[in-house]
Amino acid sequence: MIALITFVVIWAAYAIFIVRFVRKQLTKGVAHLVKEDPVVGEKYDPFRRKDIAKWNRAEMYFCAVFLLPIRLVWFVSSTALCAALVKICLIGKSYGDHVSFVRRLLVKTVCQILARSCLLALGFHWIKTEHTEITDHSPTYPRGSVLKSQNRPAPIILSNHVSWVDIFIIMTTIECPGFLAKSDVAKMPLVGTIAKGLQTIFVQRESKENRDDAVVKLKERIEKFAKDPVNTSQVLIFPEGTTTNGEYMISFKKGAFTNLTPLKLYGIRYESKRYTPAFDSLGLGLSFLFTLLQLHNPVTRYDLGVFNPDHLKLKSEDDWQAYASSVKDVYVKLLGLKSSDMGFSDKTYYYKTLVPLKKSQQPSKKQD
Repeated sequence: MIALITFVVIWAAYAIFIVRFVRKQLTKGVAHLVKEDPVVGEKYDPFRRKDIAKWNRAEMYFCAVFLLPIRLVWFVSSTALCAALVKICLIGKSYGDHVSFVRRLLVKTVCQILARSCLLALGFHWIKTEHTEITDHSPTYPRGSVLKSQNRPAPIILSNHVSWVDIFIIMTTIECPGFLAKSDVAKMPLVGTIAKGLQTIFVQRESKENRDDAVVKLKERIEKFAKDPVNTSQVLIFPEGTTTNGEYMISFKKGAFTNLTPLKLYGIRYESKRYTPAFDSLGLGLSFLFTLLQLHNPVTRYDLGVFNPDHLKLKSEDDWQAYASSVKDVYVKLLGLKSSDMGFSDKTYYYKTLVPLKKSQQPSKKQD
């Protein structure tokens, strides 16, 4: 009886605390987004959070009280277990060492299962998967290219980029690829171990030399995959280079296209009419929290197969823009997106315009 009373008291105290905390995030936490200059917001529309008025706050409070602790522990435990098992699978190996087929298979299986577990913790109870052909979205794409490439694995996998959740969704595919990621990811607890286990290629965005080095490393991976596809990990690239609010497809960077190699295409669309887990101006912390506070997060993953660029008759790496444009058109039509020429630098500038608004919501320090 005493134990029951103690539990009820602790739970009631938690419920009061978490409701107040979530309420604060739903008001002051997003106030700077509501009060932004509409002219600036419209100019940088691909990165703008526009669904705040549609959020079901009653649902979010309910999830905060009854589901948040369970989901949070579940997510962290799944991530930690994944990192631990990957480390065990690669005992005696350092990052970059040759990994046998058996070890790679074990790493992929572990990551596929536990990435799915993480998605369940986040409220993605199932992933609706649709197979569609590139010819359905590109009238100039010849069906002969489909037949030629459909059974040939591509070294590079592409996807549109909306959320940090995208990575988990692609990890649950049969390829379970490595990534082209920021160098900081390698140093992150747990995540860094998993990324290294999947043979991720790390890039320093700030340095042009390192970006050029990434292109060289990517070319080496493509050549290695061509010689030994069984023991070489495929690489996932988000060609936009950053995330959007899910309504746009912004400019593509050249990395995935300069080698003119066939590309495996996946598309991701978050179907909720209220809250989308987009990693836009909301920020990572609030995006993670609010995603956990949804009863169910519907998502559809599209598998388009392999895009073979032979019909484009590209002559050299300098023709990469024609390749990128053709692939972008496919994504725009498949996902019903608006096309934009904006990129990472535009997103960075837009965020800087929100900083003064965010600071103005913070309590000022009292003067002594």
